[in-house]
Amino acid sequence: VYNDAENLTISAEVAAEMMRCSLMAPIDGNVTISVQADNAIYNYDYDPNGAWKATNYVALTGNSRWNQPSTAKPLEDLRTAKKQLEANGYDARYAVMNETTWNYLADIDQIKNAIVTISGVTFDFVDDETVRTVFARKTGLVPVIYNKKYKDLSGNDVNFFPDNYVSVCTSRSLGRTVYAPTPEERTLMNDPKVDVSIIGAGVALSRQTTYGPPVQSSIYASMIALPSFENMDGMYTMKVVSAS
Repeated sequence: VYNDAENLTISAEVAAEMMRCSLMAPIDGNVTISVQADNAIYNYDYDPNGAWKATNYVALTGNSRWNQPSTAKPLEDLRTAKKQLEANGYDARYAVMNETTWNYLADIDQIKNAIVTISGVTFDFVDDETVRTVFARKTGLVPVIYNKKYKDLSGNDVNFFPDNYVSVCTSRSLGRTVYAPTPEERTLMNDPKVDVSIIGAGVALSRQTTYGPPVQSSIYASMIALPSFENMDGMYTMKVVSAS
């Protein structure tokens, strides 16, 4: 029962993180969350009129893509992102991406040339620490490499933060995860036949034992949660590698 409770709680926490990352790295600039629960799909659109996407999202194409090492200009791309945040009234502090996206930078000529300019030495291989140093010095941004994964329903490992996306974010909080009382919390807390406990910020864990025969124990985890995104204008997202 203990392992079941722990696994159910972790699953609820994973679901909340998936929602947050859907906002932090909006696929194709669509700031939406899609949740499947109780045999239904719930869609939440945080940018219904497309105003955020029009100013705070770009998909790089052609020679500007970060997988084109001789022509990509990531420093200019990041400068554009910073300027947009400043125009929106926010500072620019972090550049969030996963390791796959980060690794493009070590191969890009503009980054290598920046290293040569600083050190005066030509490099055939650029280590991660050197890239971090140059990145921070040239952009004024702190790189945040987010590599956590979860397993989907088929058992495959999936990145919370997808490949080929970079989000430049303010130092301010972009939002928070808002939890609401679950039906179990509202209706069963005073039922002596059911043990209801609240785990973490808002996961309701309900345990019930029926004495049959046979004796059966059941455990159920439920959560009602949704991220807020009140400072979404403090984030600028780039899709740095696309199909063309």
